[in-house]
Amino acid sequence: MSSAKESLVVVESRPVENVGLVEINRPEVRNALNLEVREKLAAAVASFSEDTEIRSIVIAGRGGNFAAGADIKAFEKLGSADMLLQRTHRYWDAIARCPKPVIAAVEGFALGGGCELAMHADIIVAARSATFGQPEVKLGLMPGAGGTPAPAQGNRQIQDADAPSHRRHVFGRGCRACRLGQHPDG
Repeated sequence: MSSAKESLVVVESRPVENVGLVEINRPEVRNALNLEVREKLAAAVASFSEDTEIRSIVIAGRGGNFAAGADIKAFEKLGSADMLLQRTHRYWDAIARCPKPVIAAVEGFALGGGCELAMHADIIVAARSATFGQPEVKLGLMPGAGGTPAPAQGNRQIQDADAPSHRRHVFGRGCRACRLGQHPDG
């Protein structure tokens, strides 16, 4: 079952029957999203979506974080205007249009583009360590990867994975507090 196809930044595997796992593999930068990661992530999801043996796709990050947002080094090299011209939001279309359920397994940081990536999944399963946010708004920047309209598209679910079964909460995408990473119990 556990065949793996590994690149430097994205790992594809089949940990159990009928499940495709796509992991962001840049733990040294908290899985920051550069153009290469976005391209390979989209290609991996597209590949699994066409695979008849795969019934669902899980996206996760290695090293304790989902994705801490855009790679700041790429911003420094290109500048924010050039980053926008790269139209990086188009890579998330593979996830948004995937005909199979896409699950974001979030632990640690899911910030900026990482938060937007998670919001494009059909289901977000968040560990207690998960932190969601879009810190770019504090800099006067709009979320640039399609995260602004994502909550209005589809009926997505967020579930507290670490809670005992009798305390698990499943919320529709309309739950503002959960979208922002705030647990309803405080």
